[in-house]
Amino acid sequence: MTLSPDAADASVRWVPGQVVANRIAELTAPIGGRLLSCSVYEGDAVDADQELLRIAPTAGASHGAEAPPETADDAQTWVLRAPWQGLVRHVHAPVEGRLVQPQDALIELIATDGIALRFSLEETDALLLGPGDRIEARFSPQDTALTPLSIARAWPEIDPETRTRQFEANLPANLNMAVGLSAQVHISLT
Repeated sequence: MTLSPDAADASVRWVPGQVVANRIAELTAPIGGRLLSCSVYEGDAVDADQELLRIAPTAGASHGAEAPPETADDAQTWVLRAPWQGLVRHVHAPVEGRLVQPQDALIELIATDGIALRFSLEETDALLLGPGDRIEARFSPQDTALTPLSIARAWPEIDPETRTRQFEANLPANLNMAVGLSAQVHISLT
């Protein structure tokens, strides 16, 4: 990583950053059976406890170790629900009628409250920032506006290979960010 000092001010740094997801859930089949319906697709927003899909147990189907009885809608159907508000990252089993086994991966969710901007600072500047400090970010080279953010966490150690310290700033949900998106982080070290 190379810090790019601002030509007009040596206390200003531009560093690369990336949008990351801190909470991802891989939801698995609680029971073996036939997929009756899948009501979500990649990119869909879901609410906590929203129905995602239904499974009809097959004769002699075994329950997974984590199949709680309260997920049973009735004796014939199991309902898989979202554990929290989020975005559907991937649907592994969108084909209705498909047989699934206990613990088969079905859906991956990203929590909307766990999306952050992660960046690193070289060790010479690493102790000059901490949680609560303000930064700004640009998420597109064409974007002239900077988004103000606050550092939420700082790693407790310097990476021995890169000699950098990582930081994260939580992103408001209304920014409509995509995980993996690059950013330029503007830091004033005064």
